[in-house]
Amino acid sequence: MRLKLHNLRVLSDRAAILSPALLLPYHPQYNPRGVEYQKITVSTLIMWGEFDNMMPAAQTQRFAHVIGTSDVQITYIPRAGHFPATDNPDFVTDTIINFIRRVLGHNALADAYIGNHGILERR
Repeated sequence: MRLKLHNLRVLSDRAAILSPALLLPYHPQYNPRGVEYQKITVSTLIMWGEFDNMMPAAQTQRFAHVIGTSDVQITYIPRAGHFPATDNPDFVTDTIINFIRRVLGHNALADAYIGNHGILERR
């Protein structure tokens, strides 16, 4: 199974703009540029910094509710603000790897990967 990363890129680009309206659900009249979350039908990981003071953590439940799949994992990144990959990169990396392993199996991961402490390890 190939990962379709285009949707992730679109959401990342929108999130990087820091325009909350671009992340709100699509509505033909009120938000025609919004995201059609109901079309997301694959397993989904929502990560949120526990100390994010730009967007409330309650948004995670809103996103999980409008996404078109019942397999939604919400993970709060400890000791992280609005940019959790910068604030706590090891935890973010472990969360993504564990999510991929859970959804696609361990064979979906590459043989060589960066270990928990930044050391290149071979399996």
